[in-house]
Amino acid sequence: AAGQFDFANSLITIRRQVVEGFEQGTGGGLDHVAVHELWHSLSRYLPKQDLTRYKKFIDLNIHNIQKNISD
Repeated sequence: AAGQFDFANSLITIRRQVVEGFEQGTGGGLDHVAVHELWHSLSRYLPKQDLTRYKKFIDLNIHNIQKNISD
């Protein structure tokens, strides 16, 4: 994984290779990985029903979302 969020310790970890630009995460470089991990950190403050709704939306639209990210 290019990065990870440790919920127990509220700690974001991003691989040095990604930070230094030598490697990319699944969806992109440092910008993408940082936003992805920050989303995990913020998601704990959302009501469970909102998380469920977002997950359902993403599951239904994943192909369009991935296409827009790669464009």
